Amino acid sequence: MLIFMDMIVTDRGLRPKLISLALVRIDGLELYLESAQVDRSECGRFLQERALTQLGRIPGSVCKPQDIPGRLRQWFKDLPEPATIEPGVPGGSTGRVHR
Repeated sequence: MLIFMDMIVTDRGLRPKLISLALVRIDGLELYLESAQVDRSECGRFLQERALTQLGRIPGSVCKPQDIPGRLRQWFKDLPEPATIEPGVPGGSTGRVHR
């Protein structure tokens, strides 16, 4: 099963932290998650003006950072077949990660 992945992480600080993650199956089913704890001071101007202003618009997507791994595991567990993950959007990827 082909899955496209996109994510946004903080761009300041020593360790990037997840802001949002989107997974879209080739058949259109998707998972979108946002961290409920984003430190704006760890985000550059672009993220603050363009990305952070878009957060919180999709019902059910905002969750505690510690809940994100469990939601991801469940989503992948429910897949009907093994996944091939393509970064980015269809036609724009350069590499693959296999599960």
